[in-house]
Amino acid sequence: MKVIFFANGNTAFCDAEGQQVPELQKSYMQLYCEFLVVRGVDPAKVEFTMPNGSIAKAFLTDEERWNWEFK
Repeated sequence: MKVIFFANGNTAFCDAEGQQVPELQKSYMQLYCEFLVVRGVDPAKVEFTMPNGSIAKAFLTDEERWNWEFK
């Protein structure tokens, strides 16, 4: 099995045969935003530096999910 972290904030999970398993794939950006909220930090006020050096800003969607955009 393998987990791949992409510079755009997404994650891929592959089983032993190399096939992606969608139900085990959740963006590491979403996970970290949820982590911050539980600890009382507003992710929208945080600057995220991605693995490739780009800067992302989080925002809450109309569906109450965290998303992000690159600056």
